[in-house]
Amino acid sequence: MTAGTMSNPGSKRARATYAVAGACVGLVASALITAVVMSRRNQRHIRARAEVSAMEQSLSLGLSKADTRRTFDAGGHTELTCQCAQESNTWVLSTPFEWGSSNWLLGLDFDDGGLAAIRYFTADGMHMRPQGVNPDRFRDAPTAR
Repeated sequence: MTAGTMSNPGSKRARATYAVAGACVGLVASALITAVVMSRRNQRHIRARAEVSAMEQSLSLGLSKADTRRTFDAGGHTELTCQCAQESNTWVLSTPFEWGSSNWLLGLDFDDGGLAAIRYFTADGMHMRPQGVNPDRFRDAPTAR
């Protein structure tokens, strides 16, 4: 700013300078807020993925529905939801929604012998596996040759 601008704060040049400065402050504030929100969201997804992995590792094939539910309830999960209807033979544990349908889901299939399958997939569908998860487990899986 020139000395003339400072001495006459009502001039067009001074108003334009203040408008640009205000816009810059607004943009910086918006960028900081967005960065904080995205960081917290990312931390939440990391926690949720850790919770679903821990839950998967705590389950054993053959568990009853009641024992599976007790295992879930005892886990103290803050990020997982359980779509676990007692009368259903397929339960789904899900992490919070992520853009791009990349949130993890853990499918639990039951039959008369208890927990028959544990499988990971994403919100895109049961055929889409997340990267870096343990292999799916099936109680009556054929042995590898």
